[in-house]
Amino acid sequence: MPEASFVQQTVRRVDLVLIGVVLLVAAGLGGSSLVGVQQHGVIQLAAMPLLLWLALRKRPVPWSRAAGAVLVLLAALAAYAAIQAIAGIPGIRWADGSPRALVEAAQPLLGLNQPAVGISLAPGESIGAMLALMAPLAVFVAVATARWSQTVEGVCWIVVALGAVSAGLGLGQLFSGADSPLYLYGRSALPLGLFSNPNHQASFLVMALPVSLALLLEKRQDVGSSDGQIGLFILAAAVFLLLVVGIIAAGSIAGYAMLAGVIPLCILLSLPSKVRGGAGVAVTMLLGALVLGGAATVMAGLNPTLGWAETDNPAARAEVWRQSLVIARDHFPFGVGFGAFEYVYPLYETEGMISSRYMNAAHNEYLQVLVELGAVGVVLLAGALALWAWVSVQAWRAKGNDEGRMRRAASIASLVVILHSIVDYPLHAPFYAIVAAALAGILCLPPRHARQAAGRRPAAASDRRIDL
Repeated sequence: MPEASFVQQTVRRVDLVLIGVVLLVAAGLGGSSLVGVQQHGVIQLAAMPLLLWLALRKRPVPWSRAAGAVLVLLAALAAYAAIQAIAGIPGIRWADGSPRALVEAAQPLLGLNQPAVGISLAPGESIGAMLALMAPLAVFVAVATARWSQTVEGVCWIVVALGAVSAGLGLGQLFSGADSPLYLYGRSALPLGLFSNPNHQASFLVMALPVSLALLLEKRQDVGSSDGQIGLFILAAAVFLLLVVGIIAAGSIAGYAMLAGVIPLCILLSLPSKVRGGAGVAVTMLLGALVLGGAATVMAGLNPTLGWAETDNPAARAEVWRQSLVIARDHFPFGVGFGAFEYVYPLYETEGMISSRYMNAAHNEYLQVLVELGAVGVVLLAGALALWAWVSVQAWRAKGNDEGRMRRAASIASLVVILHSIVDYPLHAPFYAIVAAALAGILCLPPRHARQAAGRRPAAASDRRIDL
């Protein structure tokens, strides 16, 4: 029946529509790490329908082991953050003069009789940081359990389209000057696109580049089958070129450094499987890209030509990193609390360190995890990096079809996040984090043969929900 078929097809596209809504809302409101409570609230509200839909609908694709491992890591993070927000640390004597010791000493003077200072020195911010994980989690789950042809490919097109919008907006900002009304967050002499930071703009465009290349290669194979496919090929080529121009125009030294690791992998991605070689070649290239890109990114972050990277500047990355290590040492092994860095760092600033710059992050995601989550954060971070390495190797060993190519592109895009996190805080921008979650979902998709095998097994009782 045509009507039933139309309804069924419409229902099957609900995933893509709801994911697209979250991405679009985040693109408009979440390009800065300093977005306010209202912007965060709107993004989280935009994710609520997707979360509700995920709770009701049957999974079109079974969980992969990688996706399950991601959920375990996120659950452990949320559990420890909750413990930090509500639990105290009785029986521990903190070093004299440390922030915790000062707070504990002040309690009797204020008439407080609390048994111990909580693990998190900013419990409200810890809860807020937990809530901020909701939208990326929803998008990850939706992508990691979605059909390829009906959802995942559409998500890829949305990501590269938003990359093209950000690149085009950045070019418009560049040509219209520092006072351009096109800037979404303040003013700058550099193109910021949808972001508040030129490094985040460049990193996002570099992240979208391999995805755009994978779509371009896919449509190149379909050229000649129809006029529509030719049009899609031309569109993919135009978007790819726009992303390249946007990266160059961003003027971000860190962005150029990340390209050092990405370009060889993009070349490898475009080669036929026979020319590309076996999994050993891919693993070697991934490792080389990680080392080369990481070294180049660190050098870029410490480059004295940057306005605040000078070694005698109290806001220089090297100085912030040194001070963050002091904070991590003083609060090890429990950490200062998830999301509490910006409230603890000023407690360690001396008169000579105070400047006009507001230090809201450690400018190193790994170091900030150590400061905020302590030993638990180190374990979770090591698990996440090991998981990325495992799924990336599996992606490069997969067959050279469109799905395998896109999973390899997602591994390259994830590498960009890993590299940029060494010298900056990209995942603190909600839009960037949600796009990264979508690409992680693609990387964690089970191969086609595993999905087909699972589809032949009887459905579990928990999966008999809305049949798609």
